[in-house]
Amino acid sequence: FRRVLFRSSLISEKETLFVSALYSLRLLFSGYFIGLAFGLPTGVLMGWSPRFRYWLNPLLKMIGPIPAISWIPIAMVVFPTSFSASIFLIALSCWFPITVMTWSGIANVNKSFYEVARSLGASEWYLISRVALPSAMPTIFVGLFMGLGVSFVTLIVGEMVGVKAGLGWFITWAQ
Repeated sequence: FRRVLFRSSLISEKETLFVSALYSLRLLFSGYFIGLAFGLPTGVLMGWSPRFRYWLNPLLKMIGPIPAISWIPIAMVVFPTSFSASIFLIALSCWFPITVMTWSGIANVNKSFYEVARSLGASEWYLISRVALPSAMPTIFVGLFMGLGVSFVTLIVGEMVGVKAGLGWFITWAQ
């Protein structure tokens, strides 16, 4: 009986479910790409420059391990809409793993790669863009996938807080 009821609910609410999925994807990708836009440069700067690492490492160690869901009360006060607050939460949740894994990948590039490129006359920008980033790509991709996984969890919780559309909203509405 439950299976029949579930199927009939899917059929009768398919338009709402489809629109909710589209809203969720919009929110997810907006937050993820903002987190990526901040996480990747932060990780590269921390992996490349000891000065940036010195100043950003305490901030990263203080803010990073706190789950993004814990920032919900602050986000609801600071941001004007629940949609922008949810984007912030998703961006914050994926910023940390992207930053840490990019930092780790850049910092662990074999130093002989840099020496060879410098002996051939490579500039600082060339060392970052053509030596460090390609060498660190496997670690960076791990951070990207970790950030995407965490952002899915934050998406549903962020939508249940007060967003007007999305899968989290649909779950709350269906109850």
